[in-house]
Amino acid sequence: MRFLLALVPCLAAGCAESEPPPVDAGGDADADSDADGDADGDSDGDSDGDSDGDGDSDATSCSLATLIPGGDLEVGQAIDLDGDDSVAPNTEHPGCVLADEGELIWQLVTPDRADLAVRAYDADTDHAVVLSIREVCDDSSTQTACQRVNDGWGDLEAVERDVPAGATRFVFVDGALGQLGAFRVSLELRRILALGDECDPLGRTDRCDAGLRCDDGECVLAVCGDGVVDTEIGEECDDGNAIGRDGCSAVCASEPAVCGDEVVGPTEECDDGGRDDGDVCDADCFVEAGGSCDVPIDARNGGSTDAEGVVTYTGDTTGDGDEETASCGGADLEDAVHRFVVGNDGAATISVEGDGAPVVHAQSPCGGAELGCAAEGTTIALRGRPAGEELAIFVEGEGEYTLTIAPCSDDPIDEDEPNDDFDEAQSLGCIPATVHASLDEGADHDFYVFRVYEEGSYRMATDGPGQCGAVDTVLALYDEDQDLIIENDDDPFAGCCCSAITRDLDPGTYYLDASPLGEFGGGDYDLLVEED
Repeated sequence: MRFLLALVPCLAAGCAESEPPPVDAGGDADADSDADGDADGDSDGDSDGDSDGDGDSDATSCSLATLIPGGDLEVGQAIDLDGDDSVAPNTEHPGCVLADEGELIWQLVTPDRADLAVRAYDADTDHAVVLSIREVCDDSSTQTACQRVNDGWGDLEAVERDVPAGATRFVFVDGALGQLGAFRVSLELRRILALGDECDPLGRTDRCDAGLRCDDGECVLAVCGDGVVDTEIGEECDDGNAIGRDGCSAVCASEPAVCGDEVVGPTEECDDGGRDDGDVCDADCFVEAGGSCDVPIDARNGGSTDAEGVVTYTGDTTGDGDEETASCGGADLEDAVHRFVVGNDGAATISVEGDGAPVVHAQSPCGGAELGCAAEGTTIALRGRPAGEELAIFVEGEGEYTLTIAPCSDDPIDEDEPNDDFDEAQSLGCIPATVHASLDEGADHDFYVFRVYEEGSYRMATDGPGQCGAVDTVLALYDEDQDLIIENDDDPFAGCCCSAITRDLDPGTYYLDASPLGEFGGGDYDLLVEED
């Protein structure tokens, strides 16, 4: 149900009578308490509301906030709010983006627990706006949601989840990018559904409460063993059963592989229940090599696996001979070879560090085509490999090394300082990649390195479309020789202050440099690299 909110000065029946004027501090009823000759719109002798003589009204945005009575918006309902930010004051600023235009504010009290959402209408809003929600009108630190919506991007919204009953909220609509005018937004209180309620599997409106999930249009209990990883109830995994010792425990916690337990874990090739060599499955639960490569496969030098599924091997190439040369280097360096079996997700990142500037490259099968190559400080990122495929991973170096094989993840990663130059560039690993990062004020630079394995069009941007941060960035793309390819200040689609580069890239190594633009100083930003 949707309502259109309008402000009515008084009802006809209530306008016939009026209260007597209040007695002011001057002892009379002229509403002039400071005896300056006006009606106290200000204190300078006139009634224009301009106390400081700067030519404009001294009213603040919050003092003009429009109250929405709690009864006007019930949970499960929506109303349309119309306004014009070209005639609004500009005394408050959203905390997620730069927006120095006028804003209008609405106040409401939630009648019951709900999600609060505000969305702009494309058809009725022909300019960029910033939608935000606060608990206290004039305190930006109480902001609970913020989203910039460019003209034509009406699917974006600002949503505060799980607002308690009786809570006061202030909804802001700010002009942005120097654009002002009439707008229409939708304000909605969305239901938080209980067990057995009908639900939208896509979660576009009402949602199931914590501990529940939407299954076939109905809110059901989220339980260990239902095959869906429910992080809200603390699950780390869910393999569709509540049985332990299979990589996912009876309470849906990740289990490290234990060689000798007769269960083949995610980092094991076999497990016959024993810890002996010479019986096909060796003492470290790897299938014993039959010499398929010139260099014997050896995956038994200090391997370990942490709770996140990251496999680490330490070894020494000394005395292993030089049988292979990687495409990215390693000539005249000695080789060590590891065997790795691809997991069910078909993805992994592979990196190496150690003596003699080692390089790592992967083949499938051993002695076959090279799948990827990475020098120290960079990463091989594999995606779409068949589950169970056996890879031969070669390390070429001059002594001790550490080989790391980690799962590919779409989860954002945090910036790893220092990354102030090419030599300290942070590896992005798998593409697509998102980095949460921050630039210091002044001449700060954040360098990142990534590798392209397939020719194609790639997009590199700070923040995302319509969601620019509080720092104006410059983004530069360099090739593997550290020569500048292209530089961008402002994304032509998002405007100030995002940066975006879309480029056809050949296979190879590339660097990105993110820096602040001049006087705009530092701040938080996100870096996104993806196939376009």
